[in-house]
Amino acid sequence: MTRQWRPLPDSLSPQAVYLVRLLRELKDRSGLSLMKLERRTNYSKSSWERYLNGKALPPRHAVHTLAGLVHEPLERPMALWEQAQETWSGRAVLTETEPVPVPVRRSRWAEVIATAMVMLCQFTGPMVAAVPLTGVSPPAACQAAAQR
Repeated sequence: MTRQWRPLPDSLSPQAVYLVRLLRELKDRSGLSLMKLERRTNYSKSSWERYLNGKALPPRHAVHTLAGLVHEPLERPMALWEQAQETWSGRAVLTETEPVPVPVRRSRWAEVIATAMVMLCQFTGPMVAAVPLTGVSPPAACQAAAQR
């Protein structure tokens, strides 16, 4: 009971395409309709329709169950599911690109201290400029005024 399958979405990764093609092959080998597949696997007919047409990633257990129905060794379907799951979830894409830089957030205390220093300089700056520094001799005019 081989059926004509719909074309898979172009957006599917190659790994997901391999998985869906294998699931279709296993379903065809089982000879089960979607209704009978629903009864044998506890996944709804509409869920199987989504899985077999590449609209949704099947749960790991669904792949395991379908493979078991046709006595397919589990290594290949489970390996394909792992690879498809990585690309479907986006994890594989993140590992192939450069890591996203995480902005460094300054601590709240650093902001408070920096603000306090700016305010301190702003308010005490004029006062410090008005007071003569110790160890520096006053200008000659000041010395002359002091001697009078």
